[in-house]
Amino acid sequence: MLFINNINFLILNMISWNFLTTQLVYIFYILMIFSSISIVSLNNPVQSILYLILVFIITSFLFILYNFTFLGLILMIVYLGAVVVLFFIYCYVIKY
Repeated sequence: MLFINNINFLILNMISWNFLTTQLVYIFYILMIFSSISIVSLNNPVQSILYLILVFIITSFLFILYNFTFLGLILMIVYLGAVVVLFFIYCYVIKY
């Protein structure tokens, strides 16, 4: 538990937080949890892929908000690009 508190202390000291930034992070966390549950619970694979794309976008925004800009941009370019390409291949093969 002490290790997690030290990490939170380091992250919070890297950013000049204000009330709006904190609320934005909480909204992103709630959206990410909702989207992650929707990925697993939906039967339609197209909707699941769209929620997966939303999770990747939220994660990259959180990385950018925590000043890990390079990691956020790489996540957006590599993972999001791969998922979108696989999504188009899936739609083309299934003719959805």
